[in-house]
Amino acid sequence: MSMSQLFFGLMVITLLATGVLLVWSYAQSRGGPLSPELNRALIILAAAAVALAIASLLTS
Repeated sequence: MSMSQLFFGLMVITLLATGVLLVWSYAQSRGGPLSPELNRALIILAAAAVALAIASLLTS
């Protein structure tokens, strides 16, 4: 397995985790504003996904 594939796999897992967290937090807040902690977690996960995508492209 190459580094590019590893980074791509990690990016997919990170995006799935972000989606699950977003759907779960939306269901918990019933459409209201999200808590600051959840906003911070979503921003960190999104930034990690972008960083992994860039790393995947650079190592291909």
